[in-house]
Amino acid sequence: MSSAVQVLPRANTRRWVVAVAVWACAVLASTVGLWSFKFTPGQASGSPRSWPAESSLALGGDRPTLMMFVRPDCLCSRASLGELAVLVSSFREDVATTVVFRSTAGDPVEASEYWRRAASLPGVTPRRDDAGRETERFAAKTSGYTVLYDRAGTLVFSGGITGGRGHSGDNQGRSRIAALLGGTSPDRNDSPVFGCSLDTSQ
Repeated sequence: MSSAVQVLPRANTRRWVVAVAVWACAVLASTVGLWSFKFTPGQASGSPRSWPAESSLALGGDRPTLMMFVRPDCLCSRASLGELAVLVSSFREDVATTVVFRSTAGDPVEASEYWRRAASLPGVTPRRDDAGRETERFAAKTSGYTVLYDRAGTLVFSGGITGGRGHSGDNQGRSRIAALLGGTSPDRNDSPVFGCSLDTSQ
C-alpha cells in the first residue's frame, strides 16, 4: 500500500514534466515563427530607373519625388506610414510626397485608416490606384515599398522604411532617404521592404 503511494506521485510528476516540456517547445516554436515572419522581407521590386513617361503621377518639379505604395488592409503599413511621418516632419519643404493606394474600383479606400493617416501628413498627397496600374508601372510588389526620384526623374532609392513587419523606429531605409534629401550619399540606395503583397488576390 505504502509502495503504491510512492509510485503514483512519481508518475504524475513525469506527466507534468512532459506537459511543461511540450508547452515550452510549442511556445518557442511559435515565437521563432513570429520573429521569422516579422523579419522576412517581402518580394523585391525593380522600379524603372527613369520616371515612366506614361505615368499619371507627376514628378515634383523643382523637388525630388517620394512615393510609397500601400495596400489599405495591410496591418504592417501602419508602421510604414509612421516612418514616412518622421521623414516629412523634417523634409516636407524639400520633397513632393505621394502615397499610392492599391485599390479596385468601388473600394471605399478614402474611408480607410491609412488614407486618413496619409492625408493628415503635411505635404503628403494620397492617390487611388484602381486596378493597380501605377503599382505595376513602378513594379511595386510589397506594401510599404517606397521610391525616391530626383528632380530629373532618376531613381535614387527604392525599398522599405521599416526594420521589420510592423516595426517602428530607426531603420536603414529611412536613414538612407534622409541622407539623400539632406544632400549626402548613403551607404546604399536600397533596403528590404516588409509588408503584405500588393497583389490583392493574395
